[in-house]
Amino acid sequence: MLRFQTPTKENLPHNPYHCHHPVGREGGKMANLVGRNLEQRLVDVLKQRAARHGRSAEAAYRAILEAALLLTPKKSFAEVLSS
Repeated sequence: MLRFQTPTKENLPHNPYHCHHPVGREGGKMANLVGRNLEQRLVDVLKQRAARHGRSAEAAYRAILEAALLLTPKKSFAEVLSS
């Protein structure tokens, strides 16, 4: 199971100038996601990929989701009809 801890005032370092609300690159609020019942093989591959790119498994997880859902070019309606 891959679990990311929800940021709270108790588990973040105290900084009176730090906002404790996660904010994304576009300035919007961010949600937390928990992956359950993942095959250990999948978790191991994720950790290996993260290590190769010098980032945490959580950062790799976010990058994979972003690439798959936001950066993948979508076909236009005309392209779908012609295929």
